[in-house]
Amino acid sequence: MRPIDPRYDNRRGDKSVRAKLTEADVLAIRAVKPALDMRKRRWRREFTGSVPTVLELATKYGVTGSTIVAVVQRKTWRHL
Repeated sequence: MRPIDPRYDNRRGDKSVRAKLTEADVLAIRAVKPALDMRKRRWRREFTGSVPTVLELATKYGVTGSTIVAVVQRKTWRHL
């Protein structure tokens, strides 16, 4: 069997060879809902009490802040 070329890998979620998050991680990130400042349409970077910031979640899961934002806004991981 030939190895799968990652450019053509259309498997969803953590079945993809390039996935850094698991389905459990995505559900946990969405459950936390990082603080969003609706007035400025920006993700808050300052400490907001018990709600973690995007950068704190990104560091915890080993991904970038834009990945966390995309997960919360359902631009990625839509199937969950």
